[in-house]
Amino acid sequence: MRSRRTVLTVAAWCACTALSIGVSWFALRPVLGTAVPDRTAPLTASELRQLAPMTVPVSPPPASPSSRPASPRPSTAAPTAAPTAAPTAAPTVRDGWTVSGGSYLRSFHVDGGDAMVRVEPGRVRLVSATPRPTWTVHVEQNQPDRLIVRFLKGQTVFLIDAMWWEERPFAQVSRVG
Repeated sequence: MRSRRTVLTVAAWCACTALSIGVSWFALRPVLGTAVPDRTAPLTASELRQLAPMTVPVSPPPASPSSRPASPRPSTAAPTAAPTAAPTAAPTVRDGWTVSGGSYLRSFHVDGGDAMVRVEPGRVRLVSATPRPTWTVHVEQNQPDRLIVRFLKGQTVFLIDAMWWEERPFAQVSRVG
């Protein structure tokens, strides 16, 4: 009889504990969702290639006359062609935006945090938004060609408003409070 009562007590305790964990998770989920930046889509392979810095092959320095052998030996191996890389357009910077393949990328650094935005004709996307400690970030995009990132702390708000406007990227940073 005593062991059955102990088992029932432990089972009731486990059920109450599991229920309280579930209720806590549902209650804290919206709060934690505002503290964590919105998820962003990962970059595609072609976007990564466009952002990669262009590498320039470095040729070895010419050998000095004293380091060359006195009599050259004939080679019996067939000559091999060096692999050539496909030419890529180097990214350029225009009005603070890094331009690569028709896409514009820009980082914004404010007291509330850092954000990176990609703008293409008719489309604006958030690459990343990282708030500073004690700050929160809120991202709003009601239209595909406009994005608003807010860094919030108390009554202070840093606002980054990015859009495709007049056939070019446009961004405005402002502080409220």
